[in-house]
Amino acid sequence: RRFVCLTFDDGFADNYQHAFPICRRLGVPITIYLCTGLINRDRINWGPGLEAGLATTKRLQFEFAGYSREFECDDARGKQRAFDAIGHLFRSASPARQGELTNKLSDELGVDIQAIGDANTLTWESVGEMHASGLVEFGAHTVSHPNLRMLSEDAARKEIEDSRREIRRRLGAPVEHFAYPYGDRDAAGEREFALCKELGFKTAVTTRHGLVQPQHRNHIHSLPRLMVNGRRQHLSALSVMLSGASTALVNHFDPVVID
Repeated sequence: RRFVCLTFDDGFADNYQHAFPICRRLGVPITIYLCTGLINRDRINWGPGLEAGLATTKRLQFEFAGYSREFECDDARGKQRAFDAIGHLFRSASPARQGELTNKLSDELGVDIQAIGDANTLTWESVGEMHASGLVEFGAHTVSHPNLRMLSEDAARKEIEDSRREIRRRLGAPVEHFAYPYGDRDAAGEREFALCKELGFKTAVTTRHGLVQPQHRNHIHSLPRLMVNGRRQHLSALSVMLSGASTALVNHFDPVVID
């Protein structure tokens, strides 16, 4: 029969501030995939700070490590273009290079990207409270949120294992589910699916746009999801996605997304 699983990635504070009270009131269980480096404050949750900086910026002339581009940010579309382009730099950078990029942008935009990111990230105290409720299960989401396909196999395995180990140590509970950072075809593929199977995860989820079908029982480490983010944060978009119309168009009418 039809079912829904509600999942949240990374470990943003609004999972605790907004989603958790609603789900507790309605008795709806959720799963949150934690990027443990963010929760420990030794990795950078750069998105909120970059957004805050661009919100008050009209033009940005940005140069970093050979990258040079000027962004017109006087309307929402221009700000989104700047966010997407700079976000791509973060996505492809090592943790050390992310730190350099954060410092550079903080100076250029006049905001403290690290501090804003930390303020928008869960704490282990809030994680513990949600865990104690019995309504929230926590899955692993790596330590530093890298593009796993850009790492060696050993480095990718370490990111996955260390994340699970830290959550297990903090909560004293098994960690049986995993979400691939970014989760698209450029960031997770057959090697990563095999790693999660090898490491004994019961399921692993991508961000491939699709509905879970009975056939996915044979592809349990590459499950698709529907992302309710960006411009999709309204009920009409959700209705279209749940109907199967958008997934059919995106996947050329193939009902099963497995790779």
